Amino acid sequence: MISFWEYWQSFHFLRPWALWLLLPAVLLYVMALLQARLASRWGQIIKAEYLDILAVDSRHHSGLSPLMLMLLTCSLAVMVVAGPSWQLKANPLKQTQEAIYLVLQLNEGMQEDEQRLLTAKLKIRSLLQANKNMPVALMVFSGSAHNVLPLSRDHQAINLYLADLSADLMPEDGYRPDLAMQYVRQQLDLRRYPQSTVVVIGNNESLVEASQFAGFKSELLKIYWSYDAQEMPAFFSELNFEALQMSTGDSDLSHFKWLLKKQQRSLAYGEEDDWQDAGYFLLWPLLILALLWFRRGMVLSWT
Repeated sequence: MISFWEYWQSFHFLRPWALWLLLPAVLLYVMALLQARLASRWGQIIKAEYLDILAVDSRHHSGLSPLMLMLLTCSLAVMVVAGPSWQLKANPLKQTQEAIYLVLQLNEGMQEDEQRLLTAKLKIRSLLQANKNMPVALMVFSGSAHNVLPLSRDHQAINLYLADLSADLMPEDGYRPDLAMQYVRQQLDLRRYPQSTVVVIGNNESLVEASQFAGFKSELLKIYWSYDAQEMPAFFSELNFEALQMSTGDSDLSHFKWLLKKQQRSLAYGEEDDWQDAGYFLLWPLLILALLWFRRGMVLSWT
């Protein structure tokens, strides 16, 4: 469930230049206000009982005055033109540009606690279940890095191999995430899947060897998923990985989904066609405000 705060973070105007039209609206309001005050000077010449009948003074209206109605109508009309938006359109073409590269740490340190490795496998299965139509690649690393399956939508095959993965299968024990990231970079197909995500699932350890890995493209979403994600290894924090705390429930999967949405929103900023224009929904209250001008006494005096 997306919270109000997440919607607010995505809120923006598709045509922000239209907000400059608020300046003429405020100027009209100030001019009408000054005109109303000027008209009130007739009270020095005409008796009060006659002035209420002859003069059009928006301040004498109970409730919504014509002056305030003018400001509300103009402001709402400007909001409609500006096009408020906070939600992306469902775009099947964009969805086909997404892919996930899973990198599982598979050394003795990860397997010391059997529950930790088992939980990691269960989280991967849940992730595959939540992204059924997304191509996923699976890699493992310890003292070396290896490809288990290339990008594929056959998640059953990934689950089949996942069940038998253990540190005993690795030719060399150790902790070389730099080799794993170099291997991931070789496998990345950003021309076909520009909205790819790299997910590292592991245990916090220190990189002994000096890393020669230069990093990824800044647009790439990178997630470090662990029980100790808040104490992310320096190697991953330097590469600007997002920390994802592994939980016993589904809260981490929900946060993972939110990170994907956040990445989509950041890539879509500046592209008007990717966002839903909510200005159309403001036409109904704008129509109601327009109808109020047909009420008796809703008149502005400019002379």
